[in-house]
Amino acid sequence: MESDPKGGMAQTIRERLLKPVASAIEGLSVRASLGLAFACVVTGAVVIGVFSLFQMGRLNASTRFIYDQEYTAGQAAEQVRSNVLRASRAETQLLTASTPQERETLGNNIETSLAEVDKKIAVIQGLSSSEEAVATTKQLVEILAKWDKRLRAYVQFVKAQPLSYLEMDVGVSLEDAGLLNETRKVEKIVDSLVAQRSQSALATMQHTGEIYKTSVVWVVGIVLLLVVMSIGVGTWVIWRLLRQLGGEPAYAKSIANRIADGDLTMAITLAPNDTQSLLYSLHEMQVRLEERTEQLRQKTNDINAMLQNMPQGVLTVVKDGRIHPEYSAYMATIFETNDIADRPVMELVFGRSNLGADILSQIDTTISSVIGEDEMQYDFNSHLLVTEFDMTMPEGRVKSLGLSWSPISDNSGTVDKLMLCVRDVTELKALAAEAGQQKRELDIIGQILAISQEKFSGFIEGSIEFLAENKKIIEDVGATPQGGLDPHTTTQLFRNMHTIKGNARTFGFLHLTNLVHEAEQSYEELRNNPDAVWDQEKLLGELASASAAIEEYAHINKVKLGRTGPGRRAGVEKYLMVQKVDIQDALDLMDDSVRGNDLEAMRSAHLRVHNMLKMLGTVRVQEALEGIVESLPSLAKELSKEPPIVSIDDHNIVLRTQIADLLKNVFMHLYRNSIDHGIEAPEKRLAKGKPAAGHINLDVSLADGRVVLKLGDDGAGLAVDLIRQRAIEKGLLGADQQASPEEIAQLIFAPGFSTAAVVTELSGRGVGMDAVKSFVEREEGTIQLVFRSADTGSSYRAFDTVISMPGKFAVQAMG
Repeated sequence: MESDPKGGMAQTIRERLLKPVASAIEGLSVRASLGLAFACVVTGAVVIGVFSLFQMGRLNASTRFIYDQEYTAGQAAEQVRSNVLRASRAETQLLTASTPQERETLGNNIETSLAEVDKKIAVIQGLSSSEEAVATTKQLVEILAKWDKRLRAYVQFVKAQPLSYLEMDVGVSLEDAGLLNETRKVEKIVDSLVAQRSQSALATMQHTGEIYKTSVVWVVGIVLLLVVMSIGVGTWVIWRLLRQLGGEPAYAKSIANRIADGDLTMAITLAPNDTQSLLYSLHEMQVRLEERTEQLRQKTNDINAMLQNMPQGVLTVVKDGRIHPEYSAYMATIFETNDIADRPVMELVFGRSNLGADILSQIDTTISSVIGEDEMQYDFNSHLLVTEFDMTMPEGRVKSLGLSWSPISDNSGTVDKLMLCVRDVTELKALAAEAGQQKRELDIIGQILAISQEKFSGFIEGSIEFLAENKKIIEDVGATPQGGLDPHTTTQLFRNMHTIKGNARTFGFLHLTNLVHEAEQSYEELRNNPDAVWDQEKLLGELASASAAIEEYAHINKVKLGRTGPGRRAGVEKYLMVQKVDIQDALDLMDDSVRGNDLEAMRSAHLRVHNMLKMLGTVRVQEALEGIVESLPSLAKELSKEPPIVSIDDHNIVLRTQIADLLKNVFMHLYRNSIDHGIEAPEKRLAKGKPAAGHINLDVSLADGRVVLKLGDDGAGLAVDLIRQRAIEKGLLGADQQASPEEIAQLIFAPGFSTAAVVTELSGRGVGMDAVKSFVEREEGTIQLVFRSADTGSSYRAFDTVISMPGKFAVQAMG
């Protein structure tokens, strides 16, 4: 029996191709099987979608072709026919027109119709694609050209004839008959074109219908195929799932129960190459649970480490009101004890609090009533748990603590424990209090800046007088009025205080108005109530409070803003160093920081406002000496010297306005001395290799509680020998007396001392450096000359004039 070579080849192909595919499918996991089924369904849906989109595109293209070409061309052909008929009718009516105007109108109608025909013919030509349509259109164009020409000539010919038909040339009738035949030909071709376009449109629509039918058939077929394929794949997936779940259910159940009980040590027996069964999944779950348990153990250790290192106290309160043994290590820092675990929370947390017995009882009852109850019970009573109190430590220190309560509930919503977070807010409260004081100071500054110094000074002086008068009246009356209280006395007291309050309210001094109002109310009570008791101590206390408030306003005006006397010619803004808008921003910042609980934000706000307050009432050195520096060029000109280069290195240090005038007086002399005695004439400087213009530098520094102003120039230096000679001549130094160069240098501060050879407008009168020293010492300052080098053998020594003033006159500005 002969073998079939083709059959053997087919079997070989099946073994080589289909068997590996079947094995691969057989080895798929449940997830992969479901994924394959889903992929098949998605693939079918994608095929349907793509095919539908393709067919829709074809339908759309066919429909657009019908509209863009066939419909448009058909419309144009219809309009050609309409205009040809309109021109033909007008041509017929032309012979019977009774007036020249009627002939003219008909002629214009013919012209318009012919123009429209030309336009529509152009449209048809552009849309003609088939050979038949092109040929018909071409024939129509040729006939229309002849007809158009003949019709236009006919119109002109008729217009030239008499209005009476009997009087017309016999050629008119002949031409009319010939033109009528031409018109019939045109109409026939136009009708042919219209019919041709209609047939073309009908054919295109039939083609579109075929496309639609084909699409429906294909889509229905693919959908049916997809349904069959989905049923088959689904059946196959269900079969695989049932097979995987039907292995060893009893053994698998025992393994699952042991894992559920937390036993992760048992060994699970798996069949060879088993990577898909339920047992294998349980084995994988066991491995993962071991890994997860280790991770949880690590997280527990991390939480414990966090509890030991976090800067906040965290504890939990259990059923009997005691503290759970697990708590954060910072609790020991807050309460300064390690005896925390298992202690009653009321004893540890609230034992040394400033809370009253009623509140403590309320807290204890609330804790007992919410633990073990539904969360709703906590929601109803949580407002009874305090969130802030003060605690007194054994040595008398007071700590402010902030509390945050949270329920810890089980799955049924029952409160199992209460978590209590404790924060030491002592510093936060201190900053808040200081911020409140700064805000008050900023408020007062804003109120003061709203009026002129003249008005403010008048208000302060008048208020002090009224308060002094009230104090004298109260002291004269004594502790007990003799013979009853004189109504004139209370009226005078009330009138004075009412005047102060009225003025304060007018100027917007709100903080002052409230204090003065309290004293005014006391006087009002004494005036209107005969039974009111005269309490001298209370009245003097209220008066002292009002005086202190007025003094606070006066102090801020003088010290912070640098405004003194009855008024200033310059505006206060020149001396503020900060803008009024910045003051308002600072007020807003203080409001935000006081309302919040962010310690860092409050520190930042406090520092910013503190720096701003420091800048009030200060002036930059450059501004204080501006007028003197500007006068130096004219002074140099008088001395036939080049205007010096003046530099000031203030290192961002500003000075209080209280010493602004002193600086002007001091440095007026020092700068003039530098130009007159220090800097040489231009020719001498050039001979020494120096620039023609001298350089004067002022350096400002702040250290060790003193502000140091060091002035120096690049001139010839201090004439030590000349100073010694002048000192001997004036009897300030004996001829044989030994004195160091440093001691000789300080002699220039002696009264009446001068080294000038000639008395001029600038020098030689013996007043200057002694006056400078007097100015400086008046404000607890010092002034001295300091040599820059130890070159004792030179007649001229380079030096700096060093002025040291108390640090209260300077402020280190930020940035």
